[in-house]
Amino acid sequence: MYSRPMADARSSCSSHTARNPVAHQSQARTRRRALKRIAVSIGLGMAGGTLPMHAGAQDPYPSKPIKLVVAYAAGGGTDVAARIFAESLSRVLGSPVIVENKVGASGNIGGDFVAKAPADGYTLLFGAMANLAINPYLYKDMSYAPERDFAPIAQVFDTNHVVVAGPMSKLTSFKQMVSEAKANPGKLTYASAGAGSSTHVVAEMVAQATGIKMVHVPYRGNGPALVDVMSGQVDLMFDQVPNSTAFVASRKVNALAVTSAKRLPAMPDVPTVGELGYPQLEISSWTGLFGPARLPASVVSTLNDATNKALADPETRAKLEKAGAIPTQSTPQAMAKLLQGDSKRFGALVQKAGIKAD
Repeated sequence: MYSRPMADARSSCSSHTARNPVAHQSQARTRRRALKRIAVSIGLGMAGGTLPMHAGAQDPYPSKPIKLVVAYAAGGGTDVAARIFAESLSRVLGSPVIVENKVGASGNIGGDFVAKAPADGYTLLFGAMANLAINPYLYKDMSYAPERDFAPIAQVFDTNHVVVAGPMSKLTSFKQMVSEAKANPGKLTYASAGAGSSTHVVAEMVAQATGIKMVHVPYRGNGPALVDVMSGQVDLMFDQVPNSTAFVASRKVNALAVTSAKRLPAMPDVPTVGELGYPQLEISSWTGLFGPARLPASVVSTLNDATNKALADPETRAKLEKAGAIPTQSTPQAMAKLLQGDSKRFGALVQKAGIKAD
């Protein structure tokens, strides 16, 4: 009964608007303004609900796999120890820690890769004393400065050096080696993993402390150097313990002395240099965990805590010691101090001995 009047009203309104263009334009503008206000209100409402949440939301660290860069070849002593450590660190963090080897330029390629990586804690360096404390004095064109471009996280372990000779060598003791070298200056030869490597620097330290002269035979890497010592092509090598542990155990080389303060679990029958009258030759080479500079303090703290927990694990400690590495727990500050101190110490030695990179 009321449908006809309502239709009439709409018809009347419509016909009025059509007869009045100004009114029609005014209504259109009103509708557009209303729609714009609604759209703005909805947009602000959404922003008010989501922007603060987005700004405050942050994935807990770590939330994805971590890359642990080893600057030395796969299968070597440093690599083996890194994989033992990475496995334990993965368990503590609850996130995969994947070892990636970036080899070349005595460790500089791996160091450069990490120095240029985002400082987010997902690219870390398994940094050795040789490439962080010694290399800056050997390479003038290094693309990074260790103390400036890395954030120290923790020391992971110490390693020592072992003096090895071939299985058929007439050199069967450290004292005999010194006597032979003094009787025939410049006759004995020693291999190294390369000019400026720790195996080179330690040999120079031994030569200076004992007053002997030997001929340096540099190789490109630890493996080929050891092969020639085993075969008798070269007389000696002042190798890092983790690299020679398996070869000493299998009697492919003879160990004459270790540079540790006390006998090592990996080589309990090998005398220390201190026992042989050369305590000044107690030398260790550290390996630590580093990230790119400007790594957030919270990430450094998380990784330091996780590293110390990983190294406290009895199974992990046993595996590292068997490989010739001595697990060491530390703070970021202690690792930074160790880097600074050894940089000065070995820098002076490199300059005094005139050691240069290949």
